[in-house]
Amino acid sequence: MDVLAVGLDAFCTEFVQKQLPEAKFLTVTTVPDFEKLLEGTEVSYGLCLCGSEIKELNPIELAQALRTQYANAQIHYITVAREGFDKKKLAKNGFNDAFLLPLENSVLARSLEDFIAQFKKIKTFRAVKIIDIQPDSELSFDVRVYLPVNKKYVMFSTAGDKIEKEKVDRLQKHKMGSVYVAKDDMSKFYDYSANRLIALGNADNNSMSETERRDRLQTSVRDLVSTVVNTAADEATIDSGRQIISDVKNIVDKYILNSKPNEWYAKMLQTLGEANDSYSHASNVSTYAGLFSIGLGLGKPEDLATAGLLHDLGMADIPPAILGKDPSQWTEEEKKIYQSHPEMSVSIIKARKLIVPQQVTNAILQHHERWDGRGYPKGMHEIKICKEAMVLSLADQFDYLTTAQEGKKRFQPREAIHHLQETGAFNPDFLQKVLKIIPAET
Repeated sequence: MDVLAVGLDAFCTEFVQKQLPEAKFLTVTTVPDFEKLLEGTEVSYGLCLCGSEIKELNPIELAQALRTQYANAQIHYITVAREGFDKKKLAKNGFNDAFLLPLENSVLARSLEDFIAQFKKIKTFRAVKIIDIQPDSELSFDVRVYLPVNKKYVMFSTAGDKIEKEKVDRLQKHKMGSVYVAKDDMSKFYDYSANRLIALGNADNNSMSETERRDRLQTSVRDLVSTVVNTAADEATIDSGRQIISDVKNIVDKYILNSKPNEWYAKMLQTLGEANDSYSHASNVSTYAGLFSIGLGLGKPEDLATAGLLHDLGMADIPPAILGKDPSQWTEEEKKIYQSHPEMSVSIIKARKLIVPQQVTNAILQHHERWDGRGYPKGMHEIKICKEAMVLSLADQFDYLTTAQEGKKRFQPREAIHHLQETGAFNPDFLQKVLKIIPAET
């Protein structure tokens, strides 16, 4: 497998080489080398990875030149520099996609995994919501369940079969919100879910399956974050800040708090259990924060959902060398830098002139503080931590514990809260209130 790398910085180069260990890379680091490349036709590259290290090459002109030379290639822009990073503009002008590392490490890794799978003709899988599968209906695609501890996708239903209601009930009993379909079969799934909505009488111009709603949410969150972290000075105006806040409100209203208040727990169960990346984490934390706010009657759900979307923006300013290490290998100085990311998130919000309620700012600043005083960045403790921060922190930890991750146990909702009771990170009375609103697992 031949891969062309043009102007990648050291961090991006190391990352993609780890993701593509069997690939043969041609690395281009100068303008003369790039011009020489365009003159030759010996190799037809299926994957071109471009960066910002060759300052004389305009990214858009670079993409267009490569697109002319390799019309059918996947051409991606990869950088660690967030200044001027405009994903939408890059995608409109020759690139298939653009990735800001290390913020999007997991997103890029998934894209490269798909490329490898296509090259080797092996299957990859996508999560679909169980709620979109009608029991006792015939499916034209295979359905699998994912076992994170064993890192396996296990066949649940074969194409042409009906999924029995008892089998669906069994999954829901174990709080599994999703099953998995081969990526190549997703068009069949979307046809199935569209026909199901029609049969239920729920089809109109605004209707969509829960899976499609999830996919659109994550795309919207990714677009939002890439807009916010772009440091181009001429974009940081009051008007642009208002537009971003309008986009945040639209995401919260359309995708996160779009169910009836008394259905908050059902909505939570629909969110559980999928593979994690930075954007699904942001959307999940936003959802859980808003839903816990409703269930507990603490704070304003809109504020908590907003804080969830924006809480980890500061990760974009953590040096790649730090995020590339295992936390156990951090020096004390590196640990201190990492632990400043809540403050960095608020700095980005202010720099982009986003006007948010003080409760949102406080929740973001304090979401890694702990009841026992061993949190960061200020080491606050007990009642000094605001109620909004407690809810946001709960949502953050709840997502990590209940998300399917390779080689790790996925906690059930009440299991997750019991686990948090043992950490000393939360007010015991607060967690008791949480347990009272989460139904017992049977």
